[in-house]
Amino acid sequence: MAGDLRRVFLQGCARLADELSNDGFERRRSGQTLVRAVGDLTFEISLGSSHYNSPDYVALRIAAQIRSKALRAWRKKRGDGDARDQVLGCYVGFLLGRDASLEWDLGREGSRESQLSDALATLRRHVLPHFGRFEDIAGLPHYLAELNLAWAANLTGPLEFFVARGRADLARTYVSEIMRVHDITDDELRAGLNGQIPQSWTPLQRDIASLAQRYTEIAAGSADSDGA
Repeated sequence: MAGDLRRVFLQGCARLADELSNDGFERRRSGQTLVRAVGDLTFEISLGSSHYNSPDYVALRIAAQIRSKALRAWRKKRGDGDARDQVLGCYVGFLLGRDASLEWDLGREGSRESQLSDALATLRRHVLPHFGRFEDIAGLPHYLAELNLAWAANLTGPLEFFVARGRADLARTYVSEIMRVHDITDDELRAGLNGQIPQSWTPLQRDIASLAQRYTEIAAGSADSDGA
């Protein structure tokens, strides 16, 4: 990003950071990452742009991440070679039922203020409530299932988060709720786990079968540990 364009972008980031400091978010990385810690959780807002910016268009893209120290410790203890702390992450557009292409244009001085105001309103209307769902996890399985995680790179993050928090019951509910929302019956799931995946299944339905398999593996591992 050329110097002038980058300056416009960083000024926009600073404006959002100043506003969200009232919501408990602190700046990191020149204000491009904003974080708020609640217990073992870290709520992270990442502000990005594009290599294709021009004097007339400076993109502002926003992603939301949820991280958990408990999840990282659980993964590290299992020794699977995965010690990441990410529970779930996405571009903001997905939370609005859209896609990753949602962005704001900071390039035009005349509309820059309205674009930043709209971005801030979107954060407060959609992202902050999304973060808040993770503070009281009892209702989280139903919320995540209804959210439609077709965009999720990995469905297992929330599953493992529930287990790491000592809530295997919610992990099971999470799998059941996703199956319900996407019309996968127990018989279909058993067939899928046995390698008999219907040709009509979407990639998401295949991912759900993999999710159920992961739950089975975790549950079996927990049972072995309890019996040791």
